[in-house]
Amino acid sequence: MREFHVVSKWVKGATVCDPTAGQGAFVHALIDEATQLGISVTNEMLGRLFLIEREAKFIEDFNL
Repeated sequence: MREFHVVSKWVKGATVCDPTAGQGAFVHALIDEATQLGISVTNEMLGRLFLIEREAKFIEDFNL
């Protein structure tokens, strides 16, 4: 994630889509990385996260 500067792009307004969200490991890592960098994650930032999951079992279990 750091290699591609995903967090800084997200903070600056990029939309992030995780097309295979599963249990949300990528999104949780993104939020954790931002927090470790001292960035306060806002509702607006969370609104630019899109999770697409085809497995119903993951959709039912996913909590952000």
